[in-house]
Amino acid sequence: METEIRNIGIFSHVDAGKTSITEQFLYHSAAIRSPGDVNKGTATTDSLSIEKERGVSVKSADVSFLWKGKRINLIDSPGHPDFSAEVAHTMQAIDAAILIISAVEGVQSHTYAIADALKKRRIPLVIFINKTDRDGADTGKVLMEIHKELGLKCFPLIIPSDDEEKNTRIIDILKEKEKQNYKKWYLKGLEDMAEINDDILDAYLYEKSLADETIIKYLKKHTAKQEICPLIAGSSKYGIGITHLLNAIIEYIPTSKANKNNLS
Repeated sequence: METEIRNIGIFSHVDAGKTSITEQFLYHSAAIRSPGDVNKGTATTDSLSIEKERGVSVKSADVSFLWKGKRINLIDSPGHPDFSAEVAHTMQAIDAAILIISAVEGVQSHTYAIADALKKRRIPLVIFINKTDRDGADTGKVLMEIHKELGLKCFPLIIPSDDEEKNTRIIDILKEKEKQNYKKWYLKGLEDMAEINDDILDAYLYEKSLADETIIKYLKKHTAKQEICPLIAGSSKYGIGITHLLNAIIEYIPTSKANKNNLS
């Protein structure tokens, strides 16, 4: 039986950790023994000598790996705005995207360009807020920037714990205990989804409880339509949130259209 396929592009402003996340994907999926280091010139997708020397991607590179029995074909695109043509070319070949934003620098000018291009093409999107371990990281502030400046609705699924200085522990917001401890995050997700779904709106207004299965069902539906984005926070440096991001790709990103036709 043919394996389900996800054709994904990964995008970010420069130095947001995009290539490091690709390395973590390959490592956690057992495609490589250890994640490469961009600064040491050992990243799998940085094959050109100039990329190894400068620690910056200048061309798109593709990798393929399995996660939970599903095939993920991933294109790692350059983050520097000088290589926007490569980014545009990548968007023509994908069914969905991951947008990486630094928890420290937040939304940058190139982030606007990427987000606008993805919206125009109606490409389903998962957002990863990276570098939550860094000094100055502010996931809440970045979430507001995503909402107000990029005009994207989000449902935070995995967020940093607020009980550690370095934010190296993450919280699954759909766990019953965490819904109460981190209620503002949970309600923020419901609020965004309520704007596009009458069932969620009714539950939100009248404070009705919602089964996780219901939230997941609607999040999957509206993500596929590029009406809302599942959001994961973590740190590529320590591999935090990486498996959650991979799970979100499988859970919320639809199977490749070409692959779906072959499976039917």
